[in-house]
Amino acid sequence: KLLLNDLHDNGIHLLLDFVPNHTSDEHPWFEESKSNQTNLKQDWYIWANSSSYGGPPNNWISVFGRSAWTYVSTRKQWYLHQFSQFQPDLNYRNAEVKEAMKNVLRFWLDMGVDGFRVDAVEFLLEDPKLQNETRNSAFPSTQCVTNITSSTCYDSQIHNLTKDF
Repeated sequence: KLLLNDLHDNGIHLLLDFVPNHTSDEHPWFEESKSNQTNLKQDWYIWANSSSYGGPPNNWISVFGRSAWTYVSTRKQWYLHQFSQFQPDLNYRNAEVKEAMKNVLRFWLDMGVDGFRVDAVEFLLEDPKLQNETRNSAFPSTQCVTNITSSTCYDSQIHNLTKDF
């Protein structure tokens, strides 16, 4: 608060970077959510069962490459991360999540910040049926069909189910 007051006293405005799509995998919300399938925050993140072959629920690729899903053995489920595996996606179909994130904004506005730069908004909602993404026929390489370790593999799909949904 002192820093913010000093900034304002000197005519400087403070904007915070706000990324509402995900939290850290070390955040207390996620720690609770991943502990089991019956806790109070069990649906604060996007969780899904394994596919019929035992792997990730679908073919979604994270922005950074690789599968957009990471398995958690304590829940026996996969969580979605459209970016890093250390940044699990929040479930914005959950009213408690929306209210909690509004409270984050209220906290900072009450503290006196002047505004926010909001990032990754186009990733807040995804297909609730978790259907496979369509392959991008304009993508020239087939390397991403079997090896999705490159961040360029993100462009191998259309992302009509995971972006701007």
